[in-house]
Amino acid sequence: MKQVSIILILIFVSANAHSISPVAPIDVVENQYLMDVALPITQGTQSNQLLVSGANLRVWDIDLRVALNHPANGELSIRLTSPLGVVSVISTNNGGMFEDVFSNVLFDDQATEYATQYNYVDGVGVATLVPEGAMGAFVLSDPNGLWTLEIEDDTPANDGLLLSWELIINSYNNGQINIFDGSNDTDTPIPNNTQVESEIIMVGILGQQVQMVNVTVVIANQSANELSIELESPAGTRIPLTLNNGGNASGTFEGVFFADPLEIPISDHPFIDGIPVGNVQPEGALSAFMGESMFDTWTLIITDANDPNAQSSRLVIWGLQIVTLGSLPPADVSIEKGVVPIGAPDFTLGGQALYTVAVTNNGPNQAINVNVSDILPAELAYVSDNCGGIFNNPLWEWNIGDLNNGEFVSCDIVVDILATGIIENIAIVSTESEDPDLSNNEDDAVFEVMSVNIPVSIPTSSTISILALLALMLLFGLTSLFKFKEE
Repeated sequence: MKQVSIILILIFVSANAHSISPVAPIDVVENQYLMDVALPITQGTQSNQLLVSGANLRVWDIDLRVALNHPANGELSIRLTSPLGVVSVISTNNGGMFEDVFSNVLFDDQATEYATQYNYVDGVGVATLVPEGAMGAFVLSDPNGLWTLEIEDDTPANDGLLLSWELIINSYNNGQINIFDGSNDTDTPIPNNTQVESEIIMVGILGQQVQMVNVTVVIANQSANELSIELESPAGTRIPLTLNNGGNASGTFEGVFFADPLEIPISDHPFIDGIPVGNVQPEGALSAFMGESMFDTWTLIITDANDPNAQSSRLVIWGLQIVTLGSLPPADVSIEKGVVPIGAPDFTLGGQALYTVAVTNNGPNQAINVNVSDILPAELAYVSDNCGGIFNNPLWEWNIGDLNNGEFVSCDIVVDILATGIIENIAIVSTESEDPDLSNNEDDAVFEVMSVNIPVSIPTSSTISILALLALMLLFGLTSLFKFKEE
């Protein structure tokens, strides 16, 4: 038996398995970081760190490969911590008493088998698994820095060995991020031994793709473990939020917020009768929807597997928050640069020069986060500017911010001249928006510095005549003096 309720409420708010990275709507760079290590796994917690550098500033997708040997993988808990301190529980006591099931496993949110549900076989390594927590916990964050892998062994008898671990990081720098909310408050009974569906139709921005999904659920429930709750996207991707977790606790789903960035997976949550679960990671990974379109119908599927004669539950309300990513609308920014001497007709050693930098947004849209950078040559020394620029020798930067279509701004920079010769200086403008014409994103100013001029007086004809007369008078005087002495 199936029951369906639909409502539309939307508010725009602003062997080796291969990694499966969803196609992004913008340029994404993939980097792989491998750590070979022979780390003994004994009772207690062992950790190892890996340095990530050179990645872009925001995570689009991230996967973890682990190669370890252990006679009973169900004794192990594996956690991954980012440089920002975000923790994802990769596995907690999964794998039973089976040997080497994690001998070369890729934990990937886009995989189809779940670490908590997989049918492990002794001595057979698993290729890919959805982690117990979610790699989506790290989405949108800066991946650069030290990552920490922790492996906890809760039994003294069996030891193992971590051979290697690897991060596959897909990252980007610039993109347009928007947040959309939708909810369905149709009160829907969940009869025993019945599947119920409730739908939300989402509408967003064309060309943008899902980066993150969060789900809120309010269900008046009796026994939590009677319920399985799943979410299906318009593309048909279905992930479990919870699969019969929580024992006989009642009232536990009367307020649950499922999100990948949360630290505790629902499978590890300590359910207490009458206390709502609150914030947890889902059993599946919500980042499995990454790269899809958010348009059309999202379906919450609730299955009650209880005895038909037992007391039933009720869906009160549920909601979606979807973060999308897309390219920023195009905007052509251009720059012009000029220079003149200060207080003199020419550029001279020991003098000053005035640079003028002018930036224009030629459209057709607003330019986001416009920035000017200029590396001053060694022949110049920065003195001041009139636009709040930041100078960190030799780099001068001017963060303009957003520029509307057709808007023009300029800045004057004063420098001291320290050397003679020809001096060239280039200024570059950039924007997070897609710039359709990069040929006008830099301009240079060139000038020649002469040595300091020392004035030299050139005698005029009248001056020469006077000097000649004085010389004759001096000569006449000396001649007369000599004659006087002879007499």
